[in-house]
Amino acid sequence: MTGFVHFYRKGGNEYAEWRVSVRNGGRVTHVRRNLGRVVDRDRLIFKKRGAPAYGIDADGTPREVTTDELPKLPEREPLEWGEERDPLDFGDVFLSVEYMRRMGLLKIMEGLLEGEGDTVCSLLVHKIVTTKSASMHTAVWWKGSYACYLFPEADLRSQAISACLESLGREHVQQRFFKAYLGMLYGDREGPVGTLVDSTGLPSSSRMQMVQISSHNGEVSSQARLIYVVDRKNSMPIYMRPIQGNIVDVTTVRTTFAMLAQYGVEVDWAILDAGYYSSKNAADLMEAGIKFMVRVKLDLKIVTDVIGKDLAKLKDIECAKNAVVYGNRIVYMVRYEVKVAGRTAWLYVGVDPTARDNARQRETLKGLDAGKPFDEIDKKVRKMGAFAILANVKMRRAESLPLYYTRQKVEQVFDLAKNYADLLPLRVANELTLNGHLLLTFAATAMLQSLQQDLIAKRTKKSKININGALTALRNHKCKVFDHALVPYEPAAENSAIYRAFKIEVPKTIPWELPDPRLKAKADVMLDEDPDELDLALTL
Repeated sequence: MTGFVHFYRKGGNEYAEWRVSVRNGGRVTHVRRNLGRVVDRDRLIFKKRGAPAYGIDADGTPREVTTDELPKLPEREPLEWGEERDPLDFGDVFLSVEYMRRMGLLKIMEGLLEGEGDTVCSLLVHKIVTTKSASMHTAVWWKGSYACYLFPEADLRSQAISACLESLGREHVQQRFFKAYLGMLYGDREGPVGTLVDSTGLPSSSRMQMVQISSHNGEVSSQARLIYVVDRKNSMPIYMRPIQGNIVDVTTVRTTFAMLAQYGVEVDWAILDAGYYSSKNAADLMEAGIKFMVRVKLDLKIVTDVIGKDLAKLKDIECAKNAVVYGNRIVYMVRYEVKVAGRTAWLYVGVDPTARDNARQRETLKGLDAGKPFDEIDKKVRKMGAFAILANVKMRRAESLPLYYTRQKVEQVFDLAKNYADLLPLRVANELTLNGHLLLTFAATAMLQSLQQDLIAKRTKKSKININGALTALRNHKCKVFDHALVPYEPAAENSAIYRAFKIEVPKTIPWELPDPRLKAKADVMLDEDPDELDLALTL
């Protein structure tokens, strides 16, 4: 087998890879090894990140390169300043930064890493105003937006971003952030907080210790898991912690609340999903004086003891005296007094006919198409639409269901994080950068959640704009750049309405002083490094 060097360009730089052609039957494939950036194409000299330059012989064997063989890499031209530039994206960055300034979040982020406030804030705003955009593109976005004037000292080379994320991922920085963030949310207010707790999977194929094979809700995947704690009253995220993918939810409740206690957050209410229930957790919560509600599986002994192992008593629940009006439909519920770890609790068992009928038809058709036995199909569909909620608080049935379904707020927060704050996909390879990425995503999610709550409060019949619509519209509000001032264009009617809703006034001009051009040039060397390593074995 013979090999050859393949050259290609990326981001204005030239790179190379060694390829070996392999014939498999009638198909030819290439086994590849990344060689790095091209230093001297004629003499086949290359440079990989974190390693000395080297040459490569005709058979693909690396060889040492002496210093006198190395030509000087051409330096990229810095940005030219002092002349008019094309209009910049303005409104989305302007609103986001002004909103975070009012929240107090901007001050927190600016002070997290000494000397790196502009980099941190640029990365944060990039997550807020763009969707599913990798950090390596931050410099491109930065140069074309108002962010480059707000945060002129941002270092947005890929390696600098990785270093910044690693710094944000260190434990003392994380603790400093949550101490300041919780102080921003609650100030000096004393008193307990009602919480909603849930977790989500973070799929990844990296070799981080955090990433493990996980079986969650019947799905097996390679992932880390992320726990969010959300305030039940104001729907704001108050804490997050990543855990290994193979750690089950039920073991994390006590640790999560113990960590919150270190920040002075006293939990008095906890609403949890089914994965967090165990008699031990329930007993611990009651011992700590914490009120809780948690969905429990229908096949648990605490449920079958009251409705039978075959769920025979479910059909007796559906009668007028057990009817509860929930929204625009009827749900049938019965409350039972039970014992959990020797303590009194209440089990709320219900049947949702609307959900049951839809699910039964779907599952029955699926079972018949698969040729499953009739009794197996009947056993599965018997549970459709049925649910059980355990609480250590006695309340009217009509109160229990709306209270439990406030748990949906944490699911909505996860939706914001995944779809608008760049939580997924993960583009990190070690725990520190993962923690730094999650911290930035948490801060972005907090800002977006607060903004969304305000937008909902300000909605009218004529205007039902959402976060994505608002930021997309504001991106079209540009500003023009002159030697010593930015001049925002006149906002369109829909953008003026958004500014008015938040009582934000757009300045006529924004003076600025010319910074050191070398600071700005950092963005232009964003790709002066290797592309992603292929790390495939070379076989000759």
